[in-house]
Amino acid sequence: MKKKRIRINFFDYLYYTIGTGVRGIEILLIPFLWLAVLIFTQIKTFPIAWGILFAVVVGLLDYGIRCIYDKRGEAVRQYFDKTKYGKARWKWLTFMVWLIVMGVLPLLIIRVILL
Repeated sequence: MKKKRIRINFFDYLYYTIGTGVRGIEILLIPFLWLAVLIFTQIKTFPIAWGILFAVVVGLLDYGIRCIYDKRGEAVRQYFDKTKYGKARWKWLTFMVWLIVMGVLPLLIIRVILL
């Protein structure tokens, strides 16, 4: 039986490189954390339903990402292990760029907006 080829995309590489988390922290979900901080600091009255709804949506998103990657994971690993992007330097560079762009930069933007 002929094996179906998958199209590799940027999110496959992020999931391959960063993985499901670093020391229990979901690194790929950092943008949603900043979105929540921005939204919840702008709301004057904070009903608990907003927080619960946001947590459910992010949880479903995380579950969907894991389901998709679990199906594609083996093919993605085989693909990137053969390329230069599977080396430790590229993985480290990708992790640092993701952390700066999605971790530090939004913090600075939110700080400017709130001041």
